[in-house]
Amino acid sequence: MLQMALSELISSVLQVALYAVVPFVVWLALYRKKEGFFSWIGLNKIEAIDRERFVETVLGVTVMAFALRLFAKLVFSIVDDTQSHFQGLGAMSILPAMIRSIFNTGLSEELLFRGFIGKRLCAKFGFKVGNILQAGIYGLARGAALLTPNIPLMLATAALTGLIGWMVGFMNEKANESGSILPSWYIHSFSSFFSAMLASFNVF
Repeated sequence: MLQMALSELISSVLQVALYAVVPFVVWLALYRKKEGFFSWIGLNKIEAIDRERFVETVLGVTVMAFALRLFAKLVFSIVDDTQSHFQGLGAMSILPAMIRSIFNTGLSEELLFRGFIGKRLCAKFGFKVGNILQAGIYGLARGAALLTPNIPLMLATAALTGLIGWMVGFMNEKANESGSILPSWYIHSFSSFFSAMLASFNVF
């Protein structure tokens, strides 16, 4: 388990660095004098006026995100790489799956899609259009990543993941005043980890 966890940690560090390099270069070239990198990318403190409602929103989106993952698995047999990676491994996969879910998939994808692409598109086209565009790009990227000739499966994956992308993008920008991507990072990580655990213990 420890060897697998170390491998996941190294892989996660490399992936986060890879996903962050383009945003960092863009920030360095164009925005460095205007705003710090972490607040620019959305890694800043959550600011919610109505904390109770914000918590309810986060929990609600978490449930919906996981429900869509479950729907994708049961109806379209869509399995993401985290699920397939730990299928049937049982308890030995808990720590490695946690590392992979939090950093390899959660942090890296939220940095790129909600932090970099989403915020730049919202700044350019306004929130409504920008959020739809980032969700569409995210969905298409996840669909294309399947590398399958099964076009209906790719389209279903793109539609379902794009819907999740839209929901978490809306929550980041509208449910908390700071525009922090921490809520979507939590949701992405939790739903990915929980799905991985169900696969690890052969629940589905």
